Amino acid sequence: MKNMLATTLMAVTTVLFSGSTFADTYVVVINALKDNIRVNNNAVSNGSGSWSALDALVETQNGTKLTIKDMHAKCKSGGWQIQSTGPKPTDYCINLGFGEVGCLFAAVRQDAGSQIPYIDMTKVALGNCSGKWWEQAGRGPITEITKLIADTGASIAAAVGAVKGVKK
Repeated sequence: MKNMLATTLMAVTTVLFSGSTFADTYVVVINALKDNIRVNNNAVSNGSGSWSALDALVETQNGTKLTIKDMHAKCKSGGWQIQSTGPKPTDYCINLGFGEVGCLFAAVRQDAGSQIPYIDMTKVALGNCSGKWWEQAGRGPITEITKLIADTGASIAAAVGAVKGVKK
């Protein structure tokens, strides 16, 4: 009886806590390039976006491949490390509360000087990664964010902060 109880308790503990060290994170990939891109093999036109769970593969029209990955590692400053790879890799630390599901906006854009594509990321409220938000409000704010990035060179964080309808 003791062995059966111990085995059951171990199984329940494993199920309850096995995922607690890694939080799920979702991303809305925003195309701020002039040409179309592909996100996980789905076409995304300029000024539009595509929802994805991490890891996400982004391909530009000229064949450049970029990825957005959950590194399943803690950042030195706290939070979880999210990394984009490609010609100009970037890192982002997303701070998540216990059991919080993360939501990122990631703009695929070009470096002003070199024209090299890269990914610029910022955390937003989880509701922005839901299908309901996307259907009700998502397309308008995504278009505004893309326009701000193109017109002013603003970072994704600054563009998101300036657009109504996106919860930080």
